[in-house]
Amino acid sequence: MHTAPAFSVGEYLAIPIAESLGDGQWKAGLAISEGQARGDRPAKCMFAKLFMSRDDALQFAITQWQQPVASH
Repeated sequence: MHTAPAFSVGEYLAIPIAESLGDGQWKAGLAISEGQARGDRPAKCMFAKLFMSRDDALQFAITQWQQPVASH
């Protein structure tokens, strides 16, 4: 697993992550935890979209967190 620098969003800490699928494709995701490190395991959210590079996957994870939530 590869990570990008973490950033805080309110009381949460978001860490963009990219995981190799071993066939040249990458999955993007976020590890989310409370801002204070207490030894708790962060929640991991992976996106369905696949990428051809680690950097593309990390950039997607960063921009998805920053997208406004669409109301239904």
